[in-house]
Amino acid sequence: MGYRCAYRGREIAKTGNLTLPLPSKQRERVLSVKRCEVSQADVSDEITRVEAYIRDLLDDGAIPLPEFVDLARINQWAVGAQRRHWGWE
Repeated sequence: MGYRCAYRGREIAKTGNLTLPLPSKQRERVLSVKRCEVSQADVSDEITRVEAYIRDLLDDGAIPLPEFVDLARINQWAVGAQRRHWGWE
C-alpha cells in the first residue's frame, strides 16, 4: 500500500468520503515523503499503522460504507464524469 493510498483508504473507511484535492496537511506530508525528507522506515511504520487502523474498522464493521458495491451507480457516475469532461453531454 502506498503512502497516499493509505491515507485515502483511511478517510474512506472512516468517513465514507474522499476529499479532493488532498487536504493541505496530508498533501504537505505526501510531498515531504516524495522529496525523501522522511526516512523509509518512518514511512513504512506510518503505512503499517494506517493499514492496521483500516483493518480494525473493517473487522469491527465500523465503516460507513454499504456491504456491497453498487456497480451500476459507479458506472453511471464514471460515464457521466467522462461525458461532462469531454463535453459530450
